[in-house]
Amino acid sequence: MKRYAVRLAVVVLSLGTFAWGQKAISAKAGLIHLAEGDVFLNDAPVALKATDLTDIKKGQVLRTAEGRAEVLLAPGSFLRLPENSAIRMDANFIEDVRVEVLSGDALVEIVEILDNCSLTLTMKGASLTVVKPGLYRLSEDPLRMQVYEGEAAVQAGSQQWTLKGGKEVASVNGVWAQSKFDARNGDGLYRWAKRRSGYIAMANVAAARQARLSSGGMLSSTWMYNPYFGMWTYLPYRGSYYSPFGYRWWSPVTVVQAYTAPPAGGGGGGGSSRGFTPSFDSSLGYSVTGGRGYGGSYGGSSGSMGSAPAASAPSAPVGDTGGARGASGSGAEGGARGGGGGGRGN
Repeated sequence: MKRYAVRLAVVVLSLGTFAWGQKAISAKAGLIHLAEGDVFLNDAPVALKATDLTDIKKGQVLRTAEGRAEVLLAPGSFLRLPENSAIRMDANFIEDVRVEVLSGDALVEIVEILDNCSLTLTMKGASLTVVKPGLYRLSEDPLRMQVYEGEAAVQAGSQQWTLKGGKEVASVNGVWAQSKFDARNGDGLYRWAKRRSGYIAMANVAAARQARLSSGGMLSSTWMYNPYFGMWTYLPYRGSYYSPFGYRWWSPVTVVQAYTAPPAGGGGGGGSSRGFTPSFDSSLGYSVTGGRGYGGSYGGSSGSMGSAPAASAPSAPVGDTGGARGASGSGAEGGARGGGGGGRGN
């Protein structure tokens, strides 16, 4: 089983609204990145500043009422909560992340898996341990654990399963059983998570470029604050990765490909082992490559970060008008800057 690497996350802290900051070391997981509406940490309202990453300490409970929250776990892992949901951090070290879903739903996006670290999600006596990058969901009503893409080891009592994409285990009258589900279908939580993933992936390009130009080196994959977009983003240590939604994440070594115009009729630069086909993503307003119906990575015919003209943006979905307006500008950076704060609508 592959597990997350035991490495310290190098977090780049902003020293000002439009200044890239210095580096600091963090070994903690469970950092609150976004709190929209009514979000509470141990029943105290969460109020974040632009550069803040409030950590959820061991034993603390993060709860939403009429609100949504996004939590950064190990670098490359995102947990998102919809309305009326709650989680508790049972362990918050990078090498050992354990989260219990107490109520509602939780959707976890895993982009990168390193060695020697673990991520386990529990709910109502059952546990899901991530084995491969992918998209995972735990739900209370009905009680179930789902794997949209990836692979996980699931245990409920004496029962054990290895779940891959399109498989779930659900409890009916206290009896857990495995079955298939349509991983192509998504609800409001799924669509909001997809938009958030897209915005943060766009912020990655400028962050990777800045890290490449910086004199200081990286020790590991990390979270990095992008002051131009006003959000934190995930920065791989090397190579590039596609998320389960299809968005591409660049490292400082590979980001030069994002600034190179793509070949005629085709998607972004290399580095992917997944054979996506370019298509137009109406929720972002530019061409992407999409797999399993997830949307896709920027770097298609619209270019990345202004490396080529962006496609004209259509009308945006409810709650996402900022992103569509921004995406009609000079590249993917405009889309994220326009839409980074939106996304409450379904």
